[in-house]
Amino acid sequence: MKIESVNVTVFQYPTRRVSDTAGHSHPGPESLAKMAMLTITADDGTKGYSFAPPEVVRPFVVNTFFRKVMIGQDAFNREKIWQELAHWQRGSAHQLTERALGVC
Repeated sequence: MKIESVNVTVFQYPTRRVSDTAGHSHPGPESLAKMAMLTITADDGTKGYSFAPPEVVRPFVVNTFFRKVMIGQDAFNREKIWQELAHWQRGSAHQLTERALGVC
């Protein structure tokens, strides 16, 4: 089962969560928030989903790192994928962050 595609979909959803000046979350009035859904599709049609802030899985990160490393890999060989992404992180000038690695 080889990874065939890696895509990101950014969407908005209603939330009642607001942040105070210290960054703590509290209930509040309804507003729209953004979230990104990373979809990894294998050649047999199996799909995996992960969610993150859109800033973490920006198009540059997905195109430059995720797709380059993941497409064509065995979907079950997660350690190899992780090690290759960690290798790319070293020269990414802080573009490929630990938060982004955690999304995969």
